[in-house]
Amino acid sequence: MSNKIFWRQAARAGTILGLAMVGIQLISDAVPQTASVMWWLHYIVFIGLLYGFTRNMARKADPRIGFGYARALGFVLAMMVFTGFLLGAYTFIAAKTFMYDATLQQIDTMMEIYATMPMFANQMDGMYDMVRSMMFSPVFRIISEILGYFITGLFFGLFTSAFAKINPNPFAGNQTPE
Repeated sequence: MSNKIFWRQAARAGTILGLAMVGIQLISDAVPQTASVMWWLHYIVFIGLLYGFTRNMARKADPRIGFGYARALGFVLAMMVFTGFLLGAYTFIAAKTFMYDATLQQIDTMMEIYATMPMFANQMDGMYDMVRSMMFSPVFRIISEILGYFITGLFFGLFTSAFAKINPNPFAGNQTPE
């Protein structure tokens, strides 16, 4: 299996997973009463799609070479880059539009916590400006979501890769399933 196919499949799977996660997050943001149900749904869909896409990729591998644990985990982490990018773009757009007031409330809550720490007044002003610029920065939002999903994907990928891997079969012949 070439790197081109690997990255194309990782991009496709990560995009589908990212769109599913954006949809769940959008419902959770629009109807806050469903947040706890959406939290469970998020992880069920996430793990299910993660396993399904990884297993599908493993089935496309050459049976003589297989699709080992490390390759499966690498595929999961590659998917997470694309998933995190989409979620980062969503959180940025949401923070700038329909979640603007909620984002400001988050910033105020953080500043109340920081106010209990021993700081000078000019440090608090600088802290407020820094936090506000980070919360409304597309670069910060996208990078933080990519890192967050990378860590989440690493954790769940440790388990799903163990079940999705396919060991090599040296007696499989020369056919490659595609």
